Formats: sequence, structure tokens, C-alpha cells
Amino acid sequence: ITGDRFGNIWTGGRSAIEHEGSVVRFNHMDTIFTSWSNFEGFIQSEWVYDAGIDINDDLWVATADGLSKYDGSTWITYNTSNTPLPSDNIRSVTFDKQNNVWITFQEINFTIGGIAKFDGTSWAIYTPGNSTLPNYECFDILIDSQNNKWIHSKFSVTKFDGLNFTDYNSQNSGITGSEIFDIALDSLNRLCAMVHSPLYSELCIFDGTTWTYMNPNNTPAMSNYSLYEVYIKGSKIIMSGGAST
Repeated sequence: ITGDRFGNIWTGGRSAIEHEGSVVRFNHMDTIFTSWSNFEGFIQSEWVYDAGIDINDDLWVATADGLSKYDGSTWITYNTSNTPLPSDNIRSVTFDKQNNVWITFQEINFTIGGIAKFDGTSWAIYTPGNSTLPNYECFDILIDSQNNKWIHSKFSVTKFDGLNFTDYNSQNSGITGSEIFDIALDSLNRLCAMVHSPLYSELCIFDGTTWTYMNPNNTPAMSNYSLYEVYIKGSKIIMSGGAST
């Protein structure tokens, strides 16, 4: 789910029975839902993973069959047929300060994966095969106010400053769980990583120097829950999951 500056809400959905996926816009002024689906040919896949809106108010949609862009009148899809991208399976999309588009991509067998930047004309592609990016398995990419890119993989979070990749995992950093379920960035550029330690769910928070933690010992509201997702809303940290057994 994402929102634009006009107050519209954008989301994606899928009907497994019909093999139909769509992007839906909800206009809060007239409460009208408008849908663009793969069935109608607007997007190329029933699988919609992520969406974002750039500073030009263009919508970008990450799907299993490419990266689709909607400028308010026309849809165009970027995939392996018309770009150097090695995969059509686009998992996430975001934008840097220069309005470059950044994506993660990966194949299901994890032998192809990485990140890419699109400046509107040319592509820069980073994989473990052509750079020091440590993982093919790239789920999400976030960008902080310093234009650093933070890449979420299953077992680590990797920071990319434009030149160097720095990997943070349970073996070389303060991340306390081997598997990382979700990441977020707060207004202070702190990384928040949701993990499961041997005893409970824990949020590992990194300010660039020091790691701090939220867990049932200091945040009783986290008790008896298995938490998998983290969101930042202003000064609030929102965690979601289910009851643990």
C-alpha cells in the first residue's frame, strides 16, 4: 500500500482462482476504486509485490514479470525483453534523492538476484557476479536521507553507499537472529531489523555505531507474539505478527 500527494491510496491484489492481479487506486474524494489488471493488459503479471510513486507522480509497480510504470495515462513495462535486467521477477521499488529508480530482483531458485538503478535512460545492475554485493537473495531496498541503500536479504542487511557494500549479519554485527524478517528506516536514519532470537521476537536498531534492542524484556507489549513485520509511522514503531505458542 502506498499513497500519493493527492491523497489517493494505491494497493495491489490478486485472485488466485482467476489468475488475475491488479493495481487499485482509491480516490478518497469521491470514494471511487479504479483498477488496472494483468487481465486487461495494463500490467504483465498477476503477482504484484510492491509499488511506489516518484517525485513526478509516476507510479512504479514491481511484479513477477517486470517493472511497470504508469504516468497517469500510459503503462510501460521494463523487463528482460527491453532492458539489461537479468530477471523479470522484481521484488521491490524505491527512489533516491535524484529520483533514480532502485529495484531488487531475484529468481525463485536464488541463482539470479541483485539490485538495479534506472535513471530514466540507462541501467546500472549489481549482482554478486559483478560486484561485492554478498547475496543473490534480495527482498527489499530502502534509501535513507544520506542516499545510502539498505538491502534486505534473508540472513543479512547490506548497506550500499554508492561505492561499497557493507554486510551486517548475526556473525559480524549486533543482529541477534540468523533470519531477518523485515527492515525499516526511521526519521533518524536508524535501521530497524525484525528478527527472532532463540527466546523471542526482537527488533534490532542500528544508528550507524551502536545497536539497541526492543524485546519483551523492555517492551512488554511484545510478549507472547511472533512478530514478522515492522513499520515506521512518524515517531511510532509498528510491529505486526501473530500470537506465539
